[in-house]
Amino acid sequence: MNKNEFLNSGLVEQYVLGLTDEEETLLVEQYMQRHPDIKLQIKAMQSGLIQYAQAYTQDVLQGGDP
Repeated sequence: MNKNEFLNSGLVEQYVLGLTDEEETLLVEQYMQRHPDIKLQIKAMQSGLIQYAQAYTQDVLQGGDP
């Protein structure tokens, strides 16, 4: 699988959400090692997901609408 096929496969998104199996996780981590831009993209996605979760959690704890 080339880089474009990998990026279009949905594995990055599944990896960030923790939905990959062992084999898929290893594949994503191999691509991260070979392609620093993919590693940066994954880090940005993880950071965005964490920020979203924190904002949503605070909103719910403060009695706001989900």
